[in-house]
Amino acid sequence: MKKTIENWQQGKSKLLCKTVIADVNEIEYTNPKGITKPYIILDAPDWVITVPVLKKDTEDAFIMVAQWRHGAKASTIEFPGGVIEKNENAEEAGKRELLEETGFLAHKMIHLGTMWTNPAIMANKVHFFAAMELEDTKKTHLDEDEFLALHIESKKKVYSSMGTEPYTHALMGTALHLFRQHCDEKI
Repeated sequence: MKKTIENWQQGKSKLLCKTVIADVNEIEYTNPKGITKPYIILDAPDWVITVPVLKKDTEDAFIMVAQWRHGAKASTIEFPGGVIEKNENAEEAGKRELLEETGFLAHKMIHLGTMWTNPAIMANKVHFFAAMELEDTKKTHLDEDEFLALHIESKKKVYSSMGTEPYTHALMGTALHLFRQHCDEKI
């Protein structure tokens, strides 16, 4: 038997802080029992993550990047991704981020899904794509504060290593799951 949860009623909203990555808002919500409390919500632009697939010898490989993550205080190996800019759709952003971070241009994109990043406290979504039919332009366009190392990783290695250092970014695990669900048998 499925149980449903009643919607909570939103009340007053107050901007607490504006940062370069998100606005921090305090929003009052009234629960189904009539109790009203403030909750902190981070309002950020949507993100995109692209899973680029490259033929390496006879095996498929993923194009990934290693980069420093301040929250983890460590480098992680990830699929290319970033913020979707204003006036840009998710697929365009995925292609742009892939080209900027790796120098690879995708001629085919497959939408894998869209999910909330962390619906408990964040009001943005992340869009996932597979990128195929790749062309190496050999030119990256990194942001001023991006220091990336390109990694060409076998699918087998990524499948067996996801969830262990340095493959510990949760959104990358989600991207890999969606890729396996939608594309693995089709390529």
